[in-house]
Amino acid sequence: MAPRKKAAAPIPAPSTGKALAPSPGVAGLRRAIASALEEGLTAKSLLLRLSRRDLAMLKRSPEVAVNEIRFAGESMHFLGIRVAEEPAEVSHLDRGKAAAIKTPEAVPAA
Repeated sequence: MAPRKKAAAPIPAPSTGKALAPSPGVAGLRRAIASALEEGLTAKSLLLRLSRRDLAMLKRSPEVAVNEIRFAGESMHFLGIRVAEEPAEVSHLDRGKAAAIKTPEAVPAA
């Protein structure tokens, strides 16, 4: 009987040389949203910009309850915040123009 040949090792995928950015995880996304809402920003002014990897993680995570994620038309919402897929490698919560605009101080009547 002839000896068996060893199976060839799988060929590794080509590397871009870049390390993957750390994912914020579901808990990190919840903290960022809660923080923004506590600061007085509205859900409509926020946009959760997720990388493809983080978007897939959010959709499949057992940590996400059914009532926390919603699909309406072509948009997805997490905790009431609209979600957008970004080509970027790092996910973040876009606080919109509302975060950059300061409330004008009261002007005394002349």
